[in-house]
Amino acid sequence: MRVVSRARTYGVRGVGALAALAVLSAAGCSSVVGGQSDQAAAGTVVQYNSPDEWANFKDVRAAFAEESGITVPNDVKNSGQTLSALAEQKSHPQADVAYWGSTFGVEADKQGLIEPYAPAGAEDVAADLKAADGSWTVAHYGVVAMLVNKKALGGLPTPRTWDDLLKPEYKGKVFYADPGKAAIGYYTAAAVNMAKGGSASDWQPALDYFTKLKANGAQAPVNTTPAKAGSGEYPILIDADFNGYAQKYNQNADLDVVIPSDGTVKVSYAVSLVKNGPNPEGAKKWMDFLLSDTGQQLFAEFYVHPVRGSMPEHIQSRIAPEAEYNAARNVDIAELAAVQGDFVKAYTAAISG
Repeated sequence: MRVVSRARTYGVRGVGALAALAVLSAAGCSSVVGGQSDQAAAGTVVQYNSPDEWANFKDVRAAFAEESGITVPNDVKNSGQTLSALAEQKSHPQADVAYWGSTFGVEADKQGLIEPYAPAGAEDVAADLKAADGSWTVAHYGVVAMLVNKKALGGLPTPRTWDDLLKPEYKGKVFYADPGKAAIGYYTAAAVNMAKGGSASDWQPALDYFTKLKANGAQAPVNTTPAKAGSGEYPILIDADFNGYAQKYNQNADLDVVIPSDGTVKVSYAVSLVKNGPNPEGAKKWMDFLLSDTGQQLFAEFYVHPVRGSMPEHIQSRIAPEAEYNAARNVDIAELAAVQGDFVKAYTAAISG
């Protein structure tokens, strides 16, 4: 796993999303929406995995509809569910675009579920954050972090390291996404494994850690919800940093977003064109929009780290210091994807079997 430096993150909501479009237009930022005809792309584009609560997709979809006239419905699948649905529907695709943790894009390509399309702007994305043939392209990234609800901890100190979560005082208070079902869960395992001295060929440190974490009462739901960290139902949730910031600043939750001081990783999310999807022309317009200056700005407004451009100062001032983020490493996506199946089998047998 190698270290790759990337740019950082932004934040708008509802009407603010459309206001941001006007500001960007006035500033001369491009809003690339592709070269397809409006008639060909008219109607609806279905992206599996585009929840309102995730990465500012609600505002991104609204801004795209305002600009293009194309509707992208809300879809609450996670990465694993998206891959499974596309596999089941391979002979009769229902989706146009898939969004997922990048390793799932690699697997989908192997299964013949997606086809190459490099969105406009992909030329600015680092080579190791996209497939050479355009079968998947990273749209943004986060960092595996601890979302800590201080009120729910009842006066306990905020944990700062992975080992802190194993302490008796946090028994039954830790939640994380199932590594076999969700991208953030798999990247959580990668973060722990790296922090504990493991590698893509040696996952035993992570397995040992999760065994201890389970013994301390930790739970791994198929779908975790950041709002439950905000409400205190999850006193400690291991998730992407941007979900914590969104709860803290947009929902006024009493949260600390902790970048583990003993090591973590960046978790990248990619988009892919579904093979033989019902609206390929509209899908290409949507994917172009996600990589456009406007799309990247809107993602960043939800504290998501863009792959094109940089994070504005008003958001950067709200998140963890640069020194803490410098410790977050990127992973070799292809390498991580190649061993994902083996790790999931080992994890299931050892932890959730």
